[in-house]
Amino acid sequence: LREFIELEMPWPLRDTEIDIYPTAYQFRVPDGVIDIDWRANPQYGYLGTGAFRGELLVDGEVQKRFTLKASVEAYGDVVVAATDIARGNPLSPGALRTEKRALSKLDQGVFTHVGELAGYVARTTIFPGQEITSRRVKPQILVDRHQVVIVQMRAGTLEVQTQARAMTPGAAGDTIICANINSGEKFQGIVRSDGVVAVP
Repeated sequence: LREFIELEMPWPLRDTEIDIYPTAYQFRVPDGVIDIDWRANPQYGYLGTGAFRGELLVDGEVQKRFTLKASVEAYGDVVVAATDIARGNPLSPGALRTEKRALSKLDQGVFTHVGELAGYVARTTIFPGQEITSRRVKPQILVDRHQVVIVQMRAGTLEVQTQARAMTPGAAGDTIICANINSGEKFQGIVRSDGVVAVP
């Protein structure tokens, strides 16, 4: 069963612990070549405790069916706070580190690479050792409402740059509404990481 789990699970063997719960079975079967065919519950994700159905075969014919339970715990890299990160502060690489944590005990929305958090700020105060999750962070707002922003538009090979007033706030990648400063005409643009609003 352990060999079956090692082959079927999606986790690296070096980062996984497998416990087989012993159960006493005594079977009397005819002489021949003995093999066991294992099957896992289709809904089992190889994390936590699962039941495995075994079929004992002799010369290819099923002689007995039985069930064993096993527990799988995988460990993976998770980004955690290395220092206190105050609410509203950016998540700089120096304030973060990665640790191996049990996947079955992680909160939803965890980050696994420090680079994923570029451009994010703390939604709440985060303390050392706490996992960085999507509930604890948010994209940094680069454009505030009513802020005058640089707008870039392309028409073929021609690039036009002007200014407009942002009517809605936005982070990098957000689509916001802007208004022409002179005419008041509204249009949509996408906030770039440098704060410029690009109009497709």
